[in-house]
Amino acid sequence: MTSPTRITTPFTWESTAAQVVEGIDLTGRRAVVTGGASGIGIETARALAGAGAEVTLAVRDTAAGERTARDIAATTGSEFGEGRTNTVTRLPLMVRLQTPRFLVAGDQATISASLDNNTSAPLTVTPTLAVEGVELLGWYHSGILQTGPPAAVEVPAGGGARVDWAVRAPKPGPAKFTVTARSPGLADAMQRELTVA
Repeated sequence: MTSPTRITTPFTWESTAAQVVEGIDLTGRRAVVTGGASGIGIETARALAGAGAEVTLAVRDTAAGERTARDIAATTGSEFGEGRTNTVTRLPLMVRLQTPRFLVAGDQATISASLDNNTSAPLTVTPTLAVEGVELLGWYHSGILQTGPPAAVEVPAGGGARVDWAVRAPKPGPAKFTVTARSPGLADAMQRELTVA
């Protein structure tokens, strides 16, 4: 059996990111720094940019990210650019869950599922709703409350349909809603949680 080899560095908890990359050329390398608009993320991004890396700041607050990028560019002599991208993806069958923003104990509410058929043929879709922390009273058919699982729904090609369920919130606490939509060979699901006051 061999003994483990201890890895040592000249760095300590007092070392800065700039000291760690000192003397390293990162030209042509790309780095993504999450949390790049605050705290250690800023200094990590600054050190990487100062060493020549092309740095992408992944931030929640884009205004703070832009201020940080400008500051890093000014202090390191790096170029500053802005890039944004939007990605839209569509599944052949998609379901979107619609719930109230909140519930109060004793409330009765409608929970809805929007079914979207992004195919070129009609689909027969079976929707289900699973709940926790609330009572499932039934589903609506032509405005009349029905018990048991809902019937399959015909969703036209390139179109949509909606299914509504009735729920009651008997007491305060967490509530979870999970809707699924299934068609032969296709499925989608969505979950939402809220607190019953």
